[in-house]
Amino acid sequence: QGNGNPVGGLYRNAEVYGNTLALANDDGIELEGGEINTRFFGNRIENTLCGVSSGCCTRGPSYIFNNLVWRSGDVNSLSILAFKNGMGVWGSGKVHFFNNTAFDYKGGANYPSADKCRPRLDKLVFFNNIFSVSNVGCGDGWFREAKSVSDYNFYNASAGLTVEECRKTYNQENNSLSGTPKYVSAADGNFSLASDSPAVGAGRVIDNFTASEGVDIGA
Repeated sequence: QGNGNPVGGLYRNAEVYGNTLALANDDGIELEGGEINTRFFGNRIENTLCGVSSGCCTRGPSYIFNNLVWRSGDVNSLSILAFKNGMGVWGSGKVHFFNNTAFDYKGGANYPSADKCRPRLDKLVFFNNIFSVSNVGCGDGWFREAKSVSDYNFYNASAGLTVEECRKTYNQENNSLSGTPKYVSAADGNFSLASDSPAVGAGRVIDNFTASEGVDIGA
């Protein structure tokens, strides 16, 4: 079945992990079906227009974690979003983004299209992600439209809401950071955190997804 269909896409109890997904003139992958307990983790996406699309999670929950999305750009050198959520039917499924690193895309993530028939106030959850992007890292639509929950993230972006604005206006990102994450060697594709990175140990413990202490931000 196609995108937006409750039994389409990765429908139920599916895992996609350990892959390199590259050279796509649209999304690296489209997680846009039922997405009932689906997990996308440990993947590397590069040279795409968008990284991961999860705009049509109709049932959920869906978990997107420990992925690297970097070196953006399709055959026409166009780049939009590392994580695309604003396409097609919104659906009622909840999407979780944990410990991902987005580097060199135009934007970090956008908010879902509205579904007036089945709205969900807490559609998106962002914890422990790094958004090193050339434009908007965090947009106010995350909170104004989707009522997202977001904290313990690291933003290195030139536009969008600042961490301080998120705290003041929406009471979100209260433990998030901004600045330069410091990688071992981003130029060589090594996005392990440098020993003096402010993202080291600055993450949130997430049961069943992270260690019980000393959690880093990023993939």
